[in-house]
Amino acid sequence: MESKTIEVVTENIPENDADFTFLQNAYNQLTNLYEKIGRIYVKRKELEVEFENVDNALGQAEEDFKALNDSVRVVISKLEKRYPKGQIDIKAGTITYSR
Repeated sequence: MESKTIEVVTENIPENDADFTFLQNAYNQLTNLYEKIGRIYVKRKELEVEFENVDNALGQAEEDFKALNDSVRVVISKLEKRYPKGQIDIKAGTITYSR
């Protein structure tokens, strides 16, 4: 069996080689885009967390609104029994009704 020798050669690429220049620029752009994608991904995750927090806050505010509105309805119902056909002026702190 014959052994073959493979020669490995390293050459300097001329600085004005268009293909090599293209590859250098493309590599730099790809690196920048990779970093940009990473920053955008992190920002998107932060916004998702923020959106979830806003959604939770909205849900809680809606629950609080409903609970308070239900309490207001109970009090108004009581007042309607004491003051039939009454008109409440919250700002003035008065109630006008028929006896």
